[in-house]
Amino acid sequence: MLRVAVVIAGILWSTAQAQQRTEPPPATDRSDAGSTDRTLSKEDAELLEDLAVLEHMELLKNLELFEEPKEPEKGEQRQQ
Repeated sequence: MLRVAVVIAGILWSTAQAQQRTEPPPATDRSDAGSTDRTLSKEDAELLEDLAVLEHMELLKNLELFEEPKEPEKGEQRQQ
C-alpha cells in the first residue's frame, strides 16, 4: 500500500513539474513602455541631438566606403 502511495505521489509531482515548464510566464503590464510622456532635461535633449548628428555622419561615412570610385569620362581625360 505504501508503494502505491509513493508511486501516485511521484506521478502527481512529475506532472506538476511538467505543467510548470510548459506554462508561459505571466504577462507583465508594460502599458507605459514606449510612452512619450517623459520629458528630457535641456542637457539630455542637446546630447540626444548631438548623438543623432554623429550617427548620421557615421552612416554617410560608411556609405562613401561602398561607393565605387568615379572614373573620369573619356572626353575629360587629358591626352599627352
